[in-house]
Amino acid sequence: MEVQLLSQAIPDVLTPIEASKILHIGRSTMYHLLAQGEIKSFKIKTKILIPKSFLQDFIAKSAGIKYDGDIQMAENLSCCGKGENV
Repeated sequence: MEVQLLSQAIPDVLTPIEASKILHIGRSTMYHLLAQGEIKSFKIKTKILIPKSFLQDFIAKSAGIKYDGDIQMAENLSCCGKGENV
């Protein structure tokens, strides 16, 4: 059974602003997580980029999920049981 952490519609590489919108966190929080190494990223010149797989790793680690990198989040998964789609 394959579980999806992030929708197929999400690009394979994200900017910090795009990633912060997906996680529903502020820009400052995102840059803090990047600076602390909580979310892995890489740079091309001055542009910070976050591969979707790195974001999936962060989500899994934060949620205490162990997986081999192939797990993704279902598109219809409700957030916090309040009926909000992720």
